[in-house]
Amino acid sequence: MKNRIISDVWRLTEMREQYRADYAKIWNDTACGANAGGAVDVILCPVTPGAAPPLDCARYWGYTSQWNLLDYPALVFPVGLASMI
Repeated sequence: MKNRIISDVWRLTEMREQYRADYAKIWNDTACGANAGGAVDVILCPVTPGAAPPLDCARYWGYTSQWNLLDYPALVFPVGLASMI
C-alpha cells in the first residue's frame, strides 16, 4: 500500500467520482439514448473463473473490480459444488 498526501487522495477521489458519474450516464442512456431498447436492469456475470478458493487465497479480482470501483450492489450465490482433490 502506498502512502499518499491528502491532495493526491482528493484528486484520485475526484477522478473516481467522475468515472462513476460517466458510467451512470452511459447506463441510464440505455433507456433513453439513440439505441434505446429499454433500461438495463441487471448484468449477470461470473465472480471468479472457477470454484471459490479458500479464504484469503484469491489471486484474481478482475471479474469484480469494475463493480467494486463503481460501488454497485452485488449478489453472489453458489451454483454448484466442487471437490478439493
